[in-house]
Amino acid sequence: MPSLPVQLPPVKLKRSHNPLREVFFFLVAFVAMFSGAMLGLDVLL
Repeated sequence: MPSLPVQLPPVKLKRSHNPLREVFFFLVAFVAMFSGAMLGLDVLL
């Protein structure tokens, strides 16, 4: 795997498994992906 120009921060192995936070981040990522897809379709069509 080639080295990336941007170094990723080390992954914390000790993650707090907060279900509410997991759902919140999932919703944020889903809304961002969905709005990006809608914006792309709006630009294309």
